[in-house]
Amino acid sequence: MRRLLAYIVTLVIGILVLALSALFAVMQAPKGPESPEDETNRSARPVPHSIENRKNCNQCHLPGKSIPYPAEHSGLPEDGCTECHRAP
Repeated sequence: MRRLLAYIVTLVIGILVLALSALFAVMQAPKGPESPEDETNRSARPVPHSIENRKNCNQCHLPGKSIPYPAEHSGLPEDGCTECHRAP
């Protein structure tokens, strides 16, 4: 009887450890890319002007141009501005 109880306790503890491990693995798994239309992905300041007929942001916002983008934006894709910045 005592061996059976020890076996059951060990089995229950093992199942709990596996369940908790699976739960933590799911919680830590990287999430897929968010949609650009998702509000949580639009945390940057909005674009202060219309972008109609101005699809190439780099015409004005490259370093040395009239309003250069911040240094931390270097290396970002040229067509990715509206992934973070909302256009009016």
